[in-house]
Amino acid sequence: MLGLAAVGGLLGAALTGPANTAYGSSPATSTTVVSPSTTTTTTLPPIPNVPPADTNGQPAGPLLSSAIALASLGVDDTALTAAVDGTQAKLDKDALTARQADSEATVADRAAAGAQRRAAAAEAQYRDMASAVQQAVIYLYTTGADPISVSPRAGSLALYAQDYAESTLGPYGVLSQRAEVERAQRDALSEARRQQRTARQAASRETKALADQQTELRRLETELSSVSSASAEAITADHAALATQAGTELLSDDTLQFNPKTPIPAPVATTPVALTWAFAELGQQYVWGATGPKTFDCSGLTQFVWKAAGVSIPRVAADQDSWTIPVPLSQLLPGDLVFFGRTDVHHVGIYIGDGLMINAPHTGTVVQVSPIWWSDLAGFGRVHAPGTPVPAHNTPSPKAPAPASVIPTAGPVPSQTKPPKGWKPKPGETTPIALGPSSSTTTTSTTSTSTTVPATTTTVTLVPADTTTTTSTIPPDTTATETATTTSSG
Repeated sequence: MLGLAAVGGLLGAALTGPANTAYGSSPATSTTVVSPSTTTTTTLPPIPNVPPADTNGQPAGPLLSSAIALASLGVDDTALTAAVDGTQAKLDKDALTARQADSEATVADRAAAGAQRRAAAAEAQYRDMASAVQQAVIYLYTTGADPISVSPRAGSLALYAQDYAESTLGPYGVLSQRAEVERAQRDALSEARRQQRTARQAASRETKALADQQTELRRLETELSSVSSASAEAITADHAALATQAGTELLSDDTLQFNPKTPIPAPVATTPVALTWAFAELGQQYVWGATGPKTFDCSGLTQFVWKAAGVSIPRVAADQDSWTIPVPLSQLLPGDLVFFGRTDVHHVGIYIGDGLMINAPHTGTVVQVSPIWWSDLAGFGRVHAPGTPVPAHNTPSPKAPAPASVIPTAGPVPSQTKPPKGWKPKPGETTPIALGPSSSTTTTSTTSTSTTVPATTTTVTLVPADTTTTTSTIPPDTTATETATTTSSG
């Protein structure tokens, strides 16, 4: 999932880095690849000077800018939506906690007030009793405690005072009991006030947390609205143009359209890198079996540009079709692969938006921008991170050909399904098809290439000219072995 910061940064790259004058070169863009042990810096290639015929009559720079922007805006906002949902859930929990804390604080206030009343009553009772005792003691002191020695004038008062003093001043007398009650009530008041302070502090903290969560929720909702709006506006505009083209090229309005059984993942984070490399190869010669870096066949080109973006994909078009995640026309985004072949997938290009792709057609041509509306257009596939589940899907075959989708007047696909006469592989080249027994070449050249990357997350930092640094995360790739043995061309 591509983060918001990465989206903004990639948009910055799209709007400032690749832009150039008509058919001119763009400035190089630095890319820093950070691995667990080392940090290496490479430079994305500039866009070459190529004639308008190689770019379908449109400047390469703006085409690349638009492709990167669409790929970046086309991210799945599931992570952001999940963040909004998670924040809302936490907000609900915090609100409940805050209400409970406030309720507990109110109870503590009432308890403290009750304890205050009880302590005051106990203190008043003790003061009243202490005053009575004080008067009795003064009387005894002035009259004497012994009835025999007291003045006859004291009479029964002396006896009453003596009895009162003994019942009041003794260790278990009323005055001691009153003092104990007063101490207990004072202790209860002290504890009630402590609980009151604790409850009020908790209520204050929860109120602050509640306010913070409300602020965070508003921020996330604003970002989600902004990203969704920008995505919807840009992608809707591109798909409107695509739909207009489809209306004149496809046999029916539901051709190449289907409802995915599972959500299609967003483009991988390094899609802008793959697109940049694809544009950088414009003008390079088509050579049967070539996989770069200076010459390409069709599937060799798509494999090369995606390898430069950190994703290993199969060698030939048919295998790339099986490996990618099928994409309906309505969800097509730059970076997706475009496949051709009704009885076998024999050609592939990389979609760049506006109904266009970059592809290497056949011997005698160069890597170029072409419309996707060729007669045997078979479908689209999304490049994905390692470990992503790929829905089972059927690839065209002679026994189960794909239905025709493009009107017959669109013309045949200008791809190459057989090797040039007398072709022999050079070092680094592999035949993109398994040659049949009737072919001039009776053996299949098979080359296995293993590429190992660290088994940890790789962070690619795009540093466009005159923009700030942003990062995107690529899921780690595992060791991949690519073997060209299938019956497809490239």
